[in-house]
Amino acid sequence: MREISGTPILQIMFDRHKAHHCWSAGAATVCATILACGFAIQSGPARSQNPVTMDDLQGAIMEASATNQRLVRVNGREVTNKYQTDWTIRFISAEAIRSIFVGTTHDDRGAREAKGSGRVVDVNLARPSETKSRGGGHQVWIFENGVLTYLRTYEGGGMKATFAMNRDAAGFSCTTNVAWPREVGIPSIKMRSDFDNQIIIELLSTKQIASSCRIKPADR
Repeated sequence: MREISGTPILQIMFDRHKAHHCWSAGAATVCATILACGFAIQSGPARSQNPVTMDDLQGAIMEASATNQRLVRVNGREVTNKYQTDWTIRFISAEAIRSIFVGTTHDDRGAREAKGSGRVVDVNLARPSETKSRGGGHQVWIFENGVLTYLRTYEGGGMKATFAMNRDAAGFSCTTNVAWPREVGIPSIKMRSDFDNQIIIELLSTKQIASSCRIKPADR
């Protein structure tokens, strides 16, 4: 079983819940459904007395961004760069969202968008799926207690993005946090390059240095 710090990888990534999932002994293989994996999502402490729900958000659009300063190793050479993650999320129903993701690397060669950026993807919440990006892995979106969470795995380690939502005088506000949890026995996050699938990129350290988030109501 692949683990991070002695705990199943998706459980650590989704640390607001008690979550378990199934893996093969080698490459990660997520179960067909969350229930089949025993991925039991239990309510954590309430963030407010009246948390934002998917019903509240239907028709709204969330625009979120986070930038991480990173130390990476490519072909034995360590370099620093900034990686910007931008999401546009439309809340379709209580069970579905429409996502547009753009990943941009900023380094001494300028700004370069990740392969597949800008593609529109319809997502069923709480249903794991396979992704071929970055050398492959598995991913899932979950909404619970006013927090939308995206989890994915790589060849080593994974990524967690959380979008926490609250009510305010203007309607709704939100915050963005993006992190890359490590996996037990693997000292770095390992993934394939967007530009050359033969190149392995290792994330040695990351630190979020900027973020933004806003929600536009359905009538705007």
